[in-house]
Amino acid sequence: DPRDPSSIAECLESVIASSSALDRLAKRSQARIGAYGWTHVAEDSLEGYERAILRRRPRRSRRARIALVTPWPPERSGVADYNLRLARELGEQVDVDIVTARSAKQYAPPLERGVRIMGPEEYVALERLRQHDRVVYCMGNSLFHGHVYELLRNRPGPVVFHDVQITGFYGWQAGLERPDHPSAALAAKIQSMYGARLPPDATRDGSLPWDRQLALGIYMTREIQSLAEECFVHSKFAMDLLELDRGGLDRHVPLRLVPFGMPAASRASRECSSSQGTLIVSMGVVNEVKGIAQLISAFALVAGGRPDARLVIAGPTDAVESRRWREYAREHAPQANIEIPGHVDGDRYTALLREADLAVQLRLVTNGEASAAIADCLAAGVPTLITDLGWASELPADAVSRVPLGIEAVALAQQIDCLLSDPARLSAMRRAALDHAAANSFARVADVYIHALELD
Repeated sequence: DPRDPSSIAECLESVIASSSALDRLAKRSQARIGAYGWTHVAEDSLEGYERAILRRRPRRSRRARIALVTPWPPERSGVADYNLRLARELGEQVDVDIVTARSAKQYAPPLERGVRIMGPEEYVALERLRQHDRVVYCMGNSLFHGHVYELLRNRPGPVVFHDVQITGFYGWQAGLERPDHPSAALAAKIQSMYGARLPPDATRDGSLPWDRQLALGIYMTREIQSLAEECFVHSKFAMDLLELDRGGLDRHVPLRLVPFGMPAASRASRECSSSQGTLIVSMGVVNEVKGIAQLISAFALVAGGRPDARLVIAGPTDAVESRRWREYAREHAPQANIEIPGHVDGDRYTALLREADLAVQLRLVTNGEASAAIADCLAAGVPTLITDLGWASELPADAVSRVPLGIEAVALAQQIDCLLSDPARLSAMRRAALDHAAANSFARVADVYIHALELD
């Protein structure tokens, strides 16, 4: 009787007094030890894990709720525009609190079901009340991600890397920390992350130019990775860069590949622009790394054989950059019909994609980002010529036409002319592009995130 001390004493006395009882118990102990060796424990553990995976999750008493810490329109950020579309689909299945950089009063109230906006202070104040199932941080390479970084430092969570080179973000932050000498602050940060493997004079003159950063493998993601519970990226290319840049973290941080969301595929009949000639477009931010110089020089050659061809280079840029490229076009393609309107509104953007015969989306370098401009082109069924680099290199071979990094203007002109002379191939590219966009809709991407975050 385990509740009676005298009964326990009698049992102990009888066992101690019997050598045969002691021997029998010793043999039983050895047998039991054999049954609980490490192999047995491992096999039982695996069986338990498999049962847990197969077991249906209990029904929630409420809709799951996530906090999405991100830039948000009207901030001029591709990440903001992307997450507006993603939040719309997430909100169909879970409640989404968008955590913005500023007070919620400075943003338009969201119209999407299940989506609300809160500033950082409101988020911190209501954190316990809202009981978020997951807090997801969206990290990019611009000043719009300051609040993402600050909140992540205090509240770990999954991180979506929209860029996997974030030296631009740290450069902006260095300007806040040392407005008198931001390059020195950035150099010190680079030295703290990579000092052991940098050449001795790497940061002697302050921060490194972008081509030197790439040559030395400086992406500056290590700190963010060390704070993350897990990392999401949109390409195998980006995943490999994160793996290389993380070095020796003090714990395992999983890397997950998720598709890049694309707008609804438009299978409506495309408008014929033949009355105005062949239309070639290049969409997205207008700057040097988009290969604008090569495109203008190549189009000058294309226009020599196709005098009715037009090139429109449309996308956000500043006045200085716009003037620079207009002057470049006048100098290097004086007879060609080239328009560089800068940022265009939604109606003009849609019209250009609807009328375009071909899109040319080049890059000289990549931060590991996916291109919303390319996604827009594919979803509109525009045959698209891309640089074989980064995320774009992983697009289906039949949906795009690839050119090598650093292609010369003559070779680029030949590639453009070859595509325009092959209507059958252009039609096949349109179909494949629309199929790819449909298979990677924002609704499907929302499903992937909800499953990966265990919210289903």
